[in-house]
Amino acid sequence: MYKTLPQMIYKKSQDFPELNIQFSKNAEGTFLPVTYKDFVNTMLDFSSGLLAIGEKEYSNIGLICDNRKEWLVCSMGIMATKSRDIPRGSEATIKDLSYILSFAECKTVVTENKILFNRILECKEGIPTLQNIIIINPSDVDFNNPATTGLNIFSYDEILAKGKDFRQNNPNKIEEIMLSGEEEDSATIIFTSGTTGKSKGVVLSNDNLNAASAQCETCGYDFQRQHSWLNIMPPFIVYGVGNGLHLPLAMYCQQQPLHYIKHRGRKWNLLHSALYLNCDCRR
Repeated sequence: MYKTLPQMIYKKSQDFPELNIQFSKNAEGTFLPVTYKDFVNTMLDFSSGLLAIGEKEYSNIGLICDNRKEWLVCSMGIMATKSRDIPRGSEATIKDLSYILSFAECKTVVTENKILFNRILECKEGIPTLQNIIIINPSDVDFNNPATTGLNIFSYDEILAKGKDFRQNNPNKIEEIMLSGEEEDSATIIFTSGTTGKSKGVVLSNDNLNAASAQCETCGYDFQRQHSWLNIMPPFIVYGVGNGLHLPLAMYCQQQPLHYIKHRGRKWNLLHSALYLNCDCRR
């Protein structure tokens, strides 16, 4: 029986290695599957890459990114080291990022793209613990920007490559760390929006997230293996993590992440009209 989210995915990869865990669109708009077996290998490569650049167990690692397939790899990879991700999306301001990442004393921050990378650089003086920035999509990023002085900058692919080397030189090291995780270990720290004052970090344990999915199992929903689950929730709110991410994986559903929708009205109507033209989703 699993105790943590990465352990859950790891066990499912052993039981059903060829079952699809995730679908995402390529540049041509075609949905491509990722199996549990392939996902777990990538997840452990990312975890090992974090260890290779000096991260330790039980760290706080920033994850500034909207909903995309790499988000799940990064989040589960962080948790596999028994660390906590500190998630926030693309709408986070420089002030927000400076406060949240400094409060959490993040040594490493994962960013999605050039825009968020530059935003982190603008507030780096307010994050005294910051040492490493990882960029998922490094297109047009200036790695020689003078503002990067004193920081280690890596692309997502570089971290995966470092992780592969680490695993070859340290066989089963990351697996031992991941499998030693406990239910009470913190999985994520989600900061509130700050509408009534400063943002507050809400610490969620693996047990918190496991309990949420267990409650839904008893509600009579007909979740079945290989059902598709379209996740439109941002991954930096409790509902998005618990019900948009963890629940479908606990039910063996195939997750289809949709990039966070920032606007209401017409875009929601277009989404409603297009859903069943693109994927056979039951929930």
